Amino acid sequence: MQREVPVALAGLPLQLSLILSLSVGLLWVLLTLTMLVYKGLMLPFTTYIFVVELLCPVVVALLELVGFALGSKGNKAEMVGPLVLSLLLDIPAVVACGYFMYFQTYVLRLDFIIDIAYMACKGLVGLLKLAQMVVVLRAEIFLQ
Repeated sequence: MQREVPVALAGLPLQLSLILSLSVGLLWVLLTLTMLVYKGLMLPFTTYIFVVELLCPVVVALLELVGFALGSKGNKAEMVGPLVLSLLLDIPAVVACGYFMYFQTYVLRLDFIIDIAYMACKGLVGLLKLAQMVVVLRAEIFLQ
C-alpha cells in the first residue's frame, strides 16, 4: 500500500491572518503616531524622549512589512526559513507594544486597548506560523 503525497501545504488561514495582522499593525502604527502627536501637543515631553517614541512605531511598521513579506513567501513556497524569520521579526513588535502599554511616558486608555488588540493578533498569527512550520516539516519528513 502506497501513501498519498500531499500536494499543497500552503495555508489559507495563515495567509488571511498575515493580511489581517498587516492591516492591524499598520492601523496600530497610525493610531500610535496620531496619539503621540496629540500627547506632544497637549502634554509636557522631553524632546529626545518624544523623538524616540515617534521613531519606534515607524520601525515597527518597517518590521511589519518585512515580516509580512517573509511570512507570505514562507507560506506560499512552503519553506520553513522565511516563516521562522517572520516569527522572529514579530518579537520586536510585541516588545514595542509592551513598551507602549507600560513604560511609555504617558499612556492613554486607547493606547492600552489598541496594544492589546495588536498583541492578540500577533499571538494568533504566531500560532498559525508555528502550525504551518509543523505541517511543512512533517511533509518534508514524509517525502524522505
